[in-house]
Amino acid sequence: MGDAYKVAQLQGKSLNAAQLWWLATAGGAELLDLGSTVGNLIPGMDADIVLLDPEISELHRYRVSHAQDIEELLFFMATCGESRMVKQTWVAGSEAAPAAR
Repeated sequence: MGDAYKVAQLQGKSLNAAQLWWLATAGGAELLDLGSTVGNLIPGMDADIVLLDPEISELHRYRVSHAQDIEELLFFMATCGESRMVKQTWVAGSEAAPAAR
């Protein structure tokens, strides 16, 4: 998502948090012609889910504590997210083994 934001900026465009998260979920599924199966959390869809913890460092905690609203928090997570934020992962309804940190 961070790279998508950077590429858009280089083209003189801007993407907001909702657009970035859509591209990473439903938009990506639609692009791959999988929108009827994945990319959304509605009943009947397949889903792999990741629980993120945005407060992984002092800098991240500072930024999260100063987010004015959910849009700002989601934008921060989209553009400054990293693998250390992954707290838990579920694949096809079962918890996956935690990633090595």
